[in-house]
Amino acid sequence: MQVVNSAQKSSKPNKNLSLPFTPKRFINDEVSHTESLQVSLWEDMENREYPERKVLVSNLIHDREAVMLYSPTGVGKTWLSLAIAMIVAGRGKMELLDWENQDPQPVCYVDGEMLEEDIHERIKLLIPSLDVDEDLLRKNFRYLSRVSQPDDVEDFLSFELEKNQVEILSWLNINTESGVSPLLVLDNLSNLVELGDDNSAGQMQSFNMMVTKARKYD
Repeated sequence: MQVVNSAQKSSKPNKNLSLPFTPKRFINDEVSHTESLQVSLWEDMENREYPERKVLVSNLIHDREAVMLYSPTGVGKTWLSLAIAMIVAGRGKMELLDWENQDPQPVCYVDGEMLEEDIHERIKLLIPSLDVDEDLLRKNFRYLSRVSQPDDVEDFLSFELEKNQVEILSWLNINTESGVSPLLVLDNLSNLVELGDDNSAGQMQSFNMMVTKARKYD
């Protein structure tokens, strides 16, 4: 790594900084294509007004954040992710972990392997222990299941595809009111992102870009 001393530069620095770069999708194009990345000075950050953050689950997650649950099969990831979704949607709490929500938000729970009726039964079992408001849960909780689609629907969302990423985020944006911070839950990654042996790293990178889009989607 080479560090260039700023004193070596003779030209006056531009306060409105931007970094020209070539996006990966245009690297091999014959015609040059550049975009600009915003670079912030500390002075800019001092004077910039940032939106107030909403607490979705205390001690766990705010709006514009992402959380990944990772564990071997069968230890309860779905139970835990469903509990988090219900706390957010129904103003619930989990005293054991000091998790709670005082400002319920819309939730879209996308499931890649379970039947709708199985999730329904789990919700009923979790309601008493999470102290959720059932009316808020009915209003805010949306469930999208791969295996509960009509017989004529052969395919499902594949979140390594940019088209499907935009479709789910746009749908969520359209179907939620202004000023709210919807939570998107994907359960689970292995069933909702197709990872091939040869280019799985590239597909995972594409999914990671979806997470970035979701955190700043408007």
